[in-house]
Amino acid sequence: MRRAWPLEIGYVLNGESKFSLGGSGVPLPAMGMRVSMATRKKTTTRKKTTTGRKKTTAKKTTAKKKTTRKYSKKAGQKVRKVMEEFEGGKLTSGRSGKKVTSRKQAIAIGLSEARAEGDKVPKRRK
Repeated sequence: MRRAWPLEIGYVLNGESKFSLGGSGVPLPAMGMRVSMATRKKTTTRKKTTTGRKKTTAKKTTAKKKTTRKYSKKAGQKVRKVMEEFEGGKLTSGRSGKKVTSRKQAIAIGLSEARAEGDKVPKRRK
């Protein structure tokens, strides 16, 4: 995009500028300073005025939602019981009978047993 105003930029070297100052009586800047001779009209921004009544932020009331439990209390107790076995080192997996070493696997076994008993537990992720 092209600029709509004339712009001259130069450097002052050894007391001489690359462009003339036009005899305007402006003193030369110090050595090595960048000089800009832009003739640009300053634009003023208009302040936004609000009419009418002022808006007030209403405080949000956080009402507790009544949510249904995803897991039944009995399922939670089953998982707790299995976790105690796991921490004691006595939890074994189904067919192979190997000792369970993963915490996630122990929780999965507890939920699986709860499902088998018919407790309220969400479906497995696929």
